[in-house]
Amino acid sequence: MIATALAGSALSAVALGTVISARPASAATAITAPAITAPAGSEYPATWTVSGNVATGTTPSGVVVTATLAKPVTFFFNPTGSLVLTGPTPAYFPATTTQALLPEITDCAGPACGSITYSFSRPVLAPVLYLGDVGTGSIDGGIFLSYHDSPVTLASGTFSLDSAGSETPNMSISNGGTTVGITDPGAYVDKPVAAVPDSCVPYGCGVYDITTTTPTITSLTLDYGYAGAGTTPDVFSQVLGITPLAPALTLQKSVTPVVAAGAGATVRFSYLVTNTGNVTLTDVHPTDTSFSGTGTPSPITCPVTSLAPGQHETCADTYKLTQADVTAGKVTNTATATGTPPGGPPVTSPPSSATVTVVPARPALVISKSASPKSLGRAGDTVHYSYLVTNTGNVTLTGIKVNDKLPGLSAIACPSATLNAGKEMTCTASYRLTQADVNAGKVTNTATTTGIGPSGRPVTSPPSSVTVVIPAHPALVIKKSASPGSFDAAGTTIHYSYLVTNTGNVTLTHLKVNDVLAGLSAIACPSGTLNPGRDMTCTATYVTTAADVQAGSIANTATVTGDPPSGSPVVSGPSTVVIAAPAPVHPGTPVPVTG
Repeated sequence: MIATALAGSALSAVALGTVISARPASAATAITAPAITAPAGSEYPATWTVSGNVATGTTPSGVVVTATLAKPVTFFFNPTGSLVLTGPTPAYFPATTTQALLPEITDCAGPACGSITYSFSRPVLAPVLYLGDVGTGSIDGGIFLSYHDSPVTLASGTFSLDSAGSETPNMSISNGGTTVGITDPGAYVDKPVAAVPDSCVPYGCGVYDITTTTPTITSLTLDYGYAGAGTTPDVFSQVLGITPLAPALTLQKSVTPVVAAGAGATVRFSYLVTNTGNVTLTDVHPTDTSFSGTGTPSPITCPVTSLAPGQHETCADTYKLTQADVTAGKVTNTATATGTPPGGPPVTSPPSSATVTVVPARPALVISKSASPKSLGRAGDTVHYSYLVTNTGNVTLTGIKVNDKLPGLSAIACPSATLNAGKEMTCTASYRLTQADVNAGKVTNTATTTGIGPSGRPVTSPPSSVTVVIPAHPALVIKKSASPGSFDAAGTTIHYSYLVTNTGNVTLTHLKVNDVLAGLSAIACPSGTLNPGRDMTCTATYVTTAADVQAGSIANTATVTGDPPSGSPVVSGPSTVVIAAPAPVHPGTPVPVTG
């Protein structure tokens, strides 16, 4: 019976104490290869040229693989052949019959029994080992991540693995507690296929992922050991599948905005760089290869300089348009992206271009002013002004300011000093009415807005006006009083007072108290003008007469008139005061006593 022993790695303590070694292509952070699925695109030489203890073959992608044996390992008299020497080939093995190497170990009592070193003409990704006809020897699981028993798909000498199948307690080898392979393939010799579906019949076989300390390697050494007894020649078959490096980058360039207006406008070029290969790339950066602008873009900045397979990043730069760009009508920028794989020359993406259309700048602003409320009544009332500012041009405007020269207006507040083309914002201010505003019956004021275009020249909107109406409500009240409140003889001086109040909302002028009492002195007032809410007291005197005594009282009525700022004079309602004289006392008439 054919028996073989395969050595493993120093990654775990194993019975054979053997080692796998890998020389990295570059100093990189140690990583572990996937534990279940071999890298897509794995391949191997379909034929070998054997000379002594050295076999050479070339993979479909052109990687030259050299397998060198170290004694006591030598090649079998037929150094290449099928993975399965007898019986059916499992579906998870490559189907060709000439791709396997057949090393032989003769007269080795162990535990160390030579090695095989695979060297590669350029860096490759972590390999996968197909091992057939294991026989009664043992397999060291230290270098293996998983044992596969699922079918593989072959195309033009390449293969890819599906997920691992089920395993039984009798088909196990542990590496850190993880089952990774067959411990005693000889236990399955001559067993029915149905009973041992995961083992070649009549011999054992398996597929193993191999872990390396770096993502890529340029050589790999498998050490052999012997776990059997005696020195019977030991022959086995194996295929080492590798994944060649396939570094690749794509670049997608874009620009924002796609239409820009006027010299001085800034555009942003974006570079979407994607690692579409199977290896990490370093020193990743885009480079402009063609630029039609007449100015100089800013340096291109990128978030990172290293991209793992499938990763992407967006780099960017900015550019300020010139007048020559406006004249040309467009700016086109073409770029490529470059990255460096481990141990290999840099790879460059296909070019990608972005074009910004440049149109002449048309800076323009419009302002619409409004007031709330639109009608008020008294001095001190507050008007809230709103200024709707719209950028009706095709360029961004900065330094936007609303101009309103209304005296007493609060500071005008705007949400921003910058407004993009087609955008709008509302600025606000407030104003408290003065008595002069109320007297005028309205407040009308005008506003404009200004901004600065990319060229540095200011632009001013047409004016916008709004009127707040203040309806006039002129009104006067008079209240007349007298002192003393009675008299008993002619010649008594009566002092009349007239309390005049402006109860309206406008200032009244030419105030005049009207009292038709005959003999009344001239009525004196402190002022001929009275503001709303104010009052004043006018005065006059009167000397009683015998007729007043005879009449027994003096009754008289007064009104007050005034002129509003516009319209007809306003007249107060009347106010009347009565001063009584005591009734005359005749002789013999009892005088009533009270109190």
